[in-house]
Amino acid sequence: MSTQPNSQQQQFFIQLAKHKFKIEAVLTALALAAWFVGKPQEILQFTMFTLAGFYFLSAYLIPPVKELFGVVATKVSGIGGAVCLIGLVFMKLGMEGWMQMLVVGFLSMVPVVLILLFYWMKSQNTEYLILIIRSAALATITGYVVVPQLQNLQS
Repeated sequence: MSTQPNSQQQQFFIQLAKHKFKIEAVLTALALAAWFVGKPQEILQFTMFTLAGFYFLSAYLIPPVKELFGVVATKVSGIGGAVCLIGLVFMKLGMEGWMQMLVVGFLSMVPVVLILLFYWMKSQNTEYLILIIRSAALATITGYVVVPQLQNLQS
């Protein structure tokens, strides 16, 4: 059994990488609409889990950056973003484990934002900007939920 991707898999990932920003924009708009409308819950679950799956898959695309830590940060951004989104869905639906997912997602997104900012300032590569915006937005939203909860645990 060969571990090399076949041509259909390669074409899928090439097309995914080519249209990554468009797909992300559409899924984000749908997820935000579902979040604020809130009914029915299945639409929220579908859109948020689809966006999380897209973030997770995007971690396996060839990154548009060349620096080692930049490559690692883009991959962690995809996986950490998926964890943040799933944690937010669990929180919205009242399911168990949401706090742990949000803490892990938050703690992975903060260093990612800092690393991406450093490499963007160093190289002025505009490919970092989309990742910085996405990672900073998820870190901010997740932090807004997590930090007060952690403060409540301490008191």
